[in-house]
Amino acid sequence: MTTKKNASAALEAEANGTIREFEYKGQKYTVESDSQNWSVETMLAYEDGKAVSVVRAILGPEQWAQFMATKPNNRDFNNFTEDLFEQLGLSTGE
Repeated sequence: MTTKKNASAALEAEANGTIREFEYKGQKYTVESDSQNWSVETMLAYEDGKAVSVVRAILGPEQWAQFMATKPNNRDFNNFTEDLFEQLGLSTGE
């Protein structure tokens, strides 16, 4: 469910050019690329190497559900994470 606050933040991010769109296995995803706009919890999870928590937070609940509907295995998740992190200019820690 999109709230007015979330919609406003999304419009602002798009206007600032911090929204990145990418496609993975035929599914389109839109993410905030400026880590300054991420929650502290997301950054802590990234620093702690908690990839699932980071990806889930970056995608948000709707896109996370979209990804999970593809029934990914660990390899799929790792490939998705590599693609996502590449779009964001992040390291996967490998």
